[in-house]
Amino acid sequence: MSAAFGYVDHVILLQRLRSAVGLSGVILNWIDSFLYGHTQEIAYNGLLSTTQYVLFGVPQGLVPEPLLYTLYTAEPSHVVA
Repeated sequence: MSAAFGYVDHVILLQRLRSAVGLSGVILNWIDSFLYGHTQEIAYNGLLSTTQYVLFGVPQGLVPEPLLYTLYTAEPSHVVA
C-alpha cells in the first residue's frame, strides 16, 4: 500500500482538494507548499545523479499522508457530504 502513495499526482490532488473538498486560500497554499519542493537523487556505483524535483507522491511518514491519499483516490461524491 505504501508504494501507492508514490503515484499521487500533485496537480490532480490540488484540483480535487479545491473542487471536491472546497479547500482554498491559506489551507490550500499550505498543502501546496507541503507537496512541492521535494527533491531526489540516485546514488549508484559511487556516483550521484543530478537533483530532480519530485512531481508525484505524498511525502511519507507524515500525519497528512493517509488523508491526502484517501482524498486523492476517493470518488468526489464520497468526499463531499
